Amino acid sequence: MIFLPDNITHGADEEELVNSGLEEIMINAYQEIREAWKQKNKIPDLRTAAFVVAIEKITNSYVALVIFPQYLFMNSYNQITHPGCYVLP
Repeated sequence: MIFLPDNITHGADEEELVNSGLEEIMINAYQEIREAWKQKNKIPDLRTAAFVVAIEKITNSYVALVIFPQYLFMNSYNQITHPGCYVLP
């Protein structure tokens, strides 16, 4: 009869599966943030790039769900406004 160590005879447990999935998510998120940081010269650091990526994702979700009107535009103060609204300086 052949005896194998316990860690060889069983597959990955739940914690190992969760950690593996989280590691992949973290790697992809870092790559996305780093790409935004490198592409946009006005972003000074990775922290700011993370905020930019997050806001872009929220904006895309709002547009996709038609929560945020697609006919918004930027005013002279670089603020998003709705047609007919006046933004004080």
